[in-house]
Amino acid sequence: MSVRGTSLFRAILIVGLFGALITTLPLAASSPASGSLSANGSAVTFNGNALGGASPEAETTCVEGVTCDTFLLTLSGTAADWNGKNARVSLSWLLPATDYDVYIHKDSITGPVVASSAQGVTTSETMDINVAQSGTGVYAVRVVYFLALGDQYRGRAEVVTSQGDVPPPLSSVPAPTYTNFAAPAPLGRGAGEPTLGNNWESGRTMFISGLETLRVDFDDANGTAAWSEHSGLSTSITSFDPILFTDWRTNRTFVSQLLPSKISLMAYTDDDGDNWTPSMGAGINAGVDHQTVGGGPFKPGVLGRGPLTAYPNAVYYAW
Repeated sequence: MSVRGTSLFRAILIVGLFGALITTLPLAASSPASGSLSANGSAVTFNGNALGGASPEAETTCVEGVTCDTFLLTLSGTAADWNGKNARVSLSWLLPATDYDVYIHKDSITGPVVASSAQGVTTSETMDINVAQSGTGVYAVRVVYFLALGDQYRGRAEVVTSQGDVPPPLSSVPAPTYTNFAAPAPLGRGAGEPTLGNNWESGRTMFISGLETLRVDFDDANGTAAWSEHSGLSTSITSFDPILFTDWRTNRTFVSQLLPSKISLMAYTDDDGDNWTPSMGAGINAGVDHQTVGGGPFKPGVLGRGPLTAYPNAVYYAW
């Protein structure tokens, strides 16, 4: 065992036995330990050199030479030399199960963090040093072996164009806008547990809150919306919980109102509330809280299954 390895083993053993003993380990370096990069220079490379293992709290628990090592990167010249350019640091390794994190400090490993990358389930980490913001000089690239053993990383530092200095191309597409269409008083004042559905054929929206079932007719040409009440008789009497569902395949809208007896009143409409047909809803004592209504096509190709009425889809009631 080398001198460095022996010292490291003794330091770890002492900490394990006495817990509170503080020891100073020599700074563990990558291979090579340092490199320099100019704004017009070529890339520099470095490789992992620590023993490996796991550091569950990332940089706060890593041990130099065991679960982290450091590459000292010097960015030469002045900040003006780097105008429009960044220094990009990247790591790569072989196995997605291996996990490395990277923290780049200014000046030393105790200096401020100026860039970092800590992805999971990947084989690379990439981050940029904003030289215009952080300046030139020494940067400590600290690589944490978050979960890495026997799969050493390969590092690279290179000059790239600063994305912040390259404006995106202007779009000729008009910017999207939106408008709020609030229900006029006295409609929709309660708004208790609202739900809505859209009839894609008529372009109308059906909206329920409390005992009110409302319809919204949109006028796209003038950018307006007209609200009107279209409540069904049986679903506007009493309610513990309202729910509305529009089957977008058929544009049929269902409204359900939960009763205190834990069954429900239900009705449906095929013309956006102009006419309503009462339906069973929950026919037995069911759940005690908010019900849900949904629907869709029956499963194809199964004998003995299919609609019992002319309506083509299955409708489900759940609580």
